[in-house]
Amino acid sequence: MPKETMHYICLAFIPSASMPKETYSVWMPQELMNKKDLVGDLFNQLRVRRQRSTVRQPDHPTKEDAELEDTLGQMLMVLDQLDSLIGI
Repeated sequence: MPKETMHYICLAFIPSASMPKETYSVWMPQELMNKKDLVGDLFNQLRVRRQRSTVRQPDHPTKEDAELEDTLGQMLMVLDQLDSLIGI
């Protein structure tokens, strides 16, 4: 999956940073939990893909591996933001 697509997927699962916190209450907790489950599942799929790539070629990281690392980092931030919103 292209990096740009992953970036847009990640952004689609979090409210805009410019939204005031009071508007977060519009997002139902169940909806946020469903989004977190979806992002978590995608994260796990990508993590396994990275793990398999590392096992096959441990000494030869590729550009795709670096992009995958960046994407996983972004997804962790999304999961963290969703956690904080669920906890509001």
